[in-house]
Order: sequence, then structure tokens, then C-alpha cells
Amino acid sequence: MVRLTSSLMMTWLTVMLLITACGPVLAEPPLKVLLYQPGNPPYTLLEGDKHQGLFTDIFHRIEEITKLQFELVSRPVARGLAEFDAGRIDIEPGVNPDWRAHMRVPGLYSISYAKSTEVVVFAPGKKKPVKVPSDLFGDMVGVVRGFVYPKYDAAMSAGLIIRLDNLSSDLLLEQLLVGRLNQIFIGYDTLLYLQKVRPEYKALDIGDIVDEQEVMMRLHPEKTKYLPIINQALQQMIKDGEIEQIYSRYRSMPDAG
Repeated sequence: MVRLTSSLMMTWLTVMLLITACGPVLAEPPLKVLLYQPGNPPYTLLEGDKHQGLFTDIFHRIEEITKLQFELVSRPVARGLAEFDAGRIDIEPGVNPDWRAHMRVPGLYSISYAKSTEVVVFAPGKKKPVKVPSDLFGDMVGVVRGFVYPKYDAAMSAGLIIRLDNLSSDLLLEQLLVGRLNQIFIGYDTLLYLQKVRPEYKALDIGDIVDEQEVMMRLHPEKTKYLPIINQALQQMIKDGEIEQIYSRYRSMPDAG
């Protein structure tokens, strides 16, 4: 029979306590991150079940820094927002609090890590100044379903501006190109990326800025404990220039063909 000395007993107890303490952390499921379907380039690029794009790169780097685990899930915008409300989505990246103030669960927000610029884009020959909502009264404006524009939403809700929802920015640009729409709202980085992929979009006319906001990570309140960890990772990435490098990777992509 083997006798345990007091020192061996203490070592054994210490190891068991560490295993007990670490076990629940290791067993925690990954945080679910919302990516818009059918894609929102360059932020989200979907090819089958494969996720690529700017957000994928950012979360991959946060994983490396923090050892947190993320599961990227693609959903149509409206469904994804509903799943966030229900607690089935933990993080929505790249949003501003003004865009989600109307939601049942507004969420908690990380530090700002970048800026989003939305512009109005016109079909060839249809460009005009757009400085205030009244510049578009009576006009139809194409937007991605689920996207909000604080300066223009009231006029759209009142029917003063006719809002036409579509599934993606790419489809909106196609409608401009074939003359089914005269103007759309679209993210500037999204426009630049799609012009590189489809150079025919360069025939469209870029107009004024319709929204410009700081963007953050939106976390479900049930995941509050992860907010300081994510903030620290974002601060490190900003300080080291990694966020700008990721954005530049897609902005400097060569044209197709």
C-alpha cells in the first residue's frame, strides 16, 4: 500500500483545485458573432459555409490575443437582430448605438475601433445634391433591409422618402446600373470593394455622405464579463495599427480582371 506524505497530499489537492477552477472556463461555449447574409463586403464575404472578410480577420486576431473562442454565424439582418434580442447571438460587430436604439435589447458597446461612412450613389446622369432629407422627398431610395439611417429614417417612415429594401448592396448596385433605381444608400467601403470586384459599377455616380458614425462591437448584456477583454484586445490592435492594416487589405485589393 502506497502512503501519501503530507507534501504529496497538498500537491494533489492543489492540482485538483486548479482543475476544478479551470474546468468551467474551458467548458464555456464560443461567443456567437453575427455576420449578415447574403454578405456585406468587405466586412462579410460568404462562399458556401466559408466565412471571409474584414470581420472574420478581426475576430481571428482577437482570438489570438485573448484566447476567447468565437463562432461566426450568418443570418439575414432582420433575423440576426431578432436572435440578438432573444440571446441567441452574442455579438454584432461594426455598429453604432444610434442604429440599434430602437431594439428591444439595445446591448452594450465596446470602444470605437473604426468609422463607417454611408453615401448616396446615383444611376448615371441622375446625380444631385443630397444635404438634408427634403432633397429626397418624393424619391425612391434603395437600402439594405434592416439598415437604418438616423437622419433620414423619420422621412422614410412618414412616406416622404420612399424606402425600397433589398437583400444586399450588390443587388442595389445592379438595380442602379440597369435603371430600376435612381439612387441608393450604401457604405463607402462596400462600394469601393464592389467596384473592384465588378468594375462596371464605376459608371455610377457617388454623391454626398448621408451618415458617418463611429463603429463598435455590440454585446448582449448577458455577456457583460467579456466586454473588458474585447476592449483590451481592440485597444492593442488599434495601438499596433492592426485594425488599419486589416481595413487597408480590402481597400487596396486590385481590380478584378
